[in-house]
Amino acid sequence: MRRFLGAMILALTVLLACASAEGPAVSISRGTAASLTAGADVRELVIPEGVVRIEAEAFAGTGLELVTLPSSLESVADDAFDPEVAFLVHKGSPAEQWAISSGCSYSVIEDGQEDLLEVLQFEPDPDDEQHRLIITGYTGEASSLILPDQIDGVDIYRIGEGAFQDNGTLRSIRFPARLEAIDNRAFANSQIESVVLPDSVTCLSGYAFADCQALASVVLPGGLEGVTEPPFINCPALREVTMSVHFQSHMSGFRECENVETIHYLPGTTGIFDLTVGKNNSYLERQSKRSLKTLDFAEGITVIEANSFLNDDYEYEDDCFAVERIQLPSTLTTIGDAAFSGLNRLTQVDLPEGLTILGNEAFSHCRSLVPPETLPSTLTVIGENVFYDCWQPEPEEGSGEE
Repeated sequence: MRRFLGAMILALTVLLACASAEGPAVSISRGTAASLTAGADVRELVIPEGVVRIEAEAFAGTGLELVTLPSSLESVADDAFDPEVAFLVHKGSPAEQWAISSGCSYSVIEDGQEDLLEVLQFEPDPDDEQHRLIITGYTGEASSLILPDQIDGVDIYRIGEGAFQDNGTLRSIRFPARLEAIDNRAFANSQIESVVLPDSVTCLSGYAFADCQALASVVLPGGLEGVTEPPFINCPALREVTMSVHFQSHMSGFRECENVETIHYLPGTTGIFDLTVGKNNSYLERQSKRSLKTLDFAEGITVIEANSFLNDDYEYEDDCFAVERIQLPSTLTTIGDAAFSGLNRLTQVDLPEGLTILGNEAFSHCRSLVPPETLPSTLTVIGENVFYDCWQPEPEEGSGEE
């Protein structure tokens, strides 16, 4: 799963043209690529048909994570992209052959994508001042789908109610770059395996991804607002979730998703990075307490409030959170009282320099955690019993210690 953790997901369509004595030939050099990706946090790049060459180091060091290569592409220099970049390639194209031979991470755009407008149903929204487009249905059978950003120059900004509901073939989808909303049950009971929403999405309606039995990973943007009904319900295969603190704190976005192993917390866009979670059975953490292994707090989060992951039932193994690892950001300044108390299986946490307040019993009763030998030099407040009842090694025989 590629981690986006607060990065803008921006699809940039590269329109290039140059001419040579031999006729039209389109090539992307390092200089051209640098000018195209400058000034924006570009993570996702779509290179259109007509480009035939990508030269040495063209996109090296640009921070790209996903690139769609055109079927017209004939050659790609070995060091044109950073090693961590993943690619979408057209089935049977030279780009697919290059992806195979280079050993990079790639997915195939299958047959049917070229005829997308024949099977994609859409209409202008009469309530939108710009009359932008709503996707209302899809009758194709592709397993991998790249939705266009525009149709005839008009933005797609919404996926309508039930548009992909009960679709039995679709496994992956790339959403329009300026998508703002996904309506009720838009993908309910589909076979989609992963969801990565662009930062432009602010509204995700109830049951949008309900009963998605194959859904394994979800990446939600930091600006996503809460809704009254959970978008994700009964997704038993869900293992990894990236979401903002704002999304988590203001709604129950997940129900009957009891097998999540990793949560990546984004700070959101509110400017308030306080976090209080795990206090209600409808919250994802409580439901996944037996499977949840890793809590990852992204850069930008400054405060983890008191009792956030307090486990009062630490004496009872079956009622304990299974959390083993906590990853804290360098921006963190405060860990509240008993924030992680009672996590019996916690074995790994590094307190960052910059931390100023470490509350009472912050990690008490974490019986598998070895307390750190040194604490951050920036601490100004150290509470009582911070590591009370944590793991202590048995004294060596003959040491005189009891």
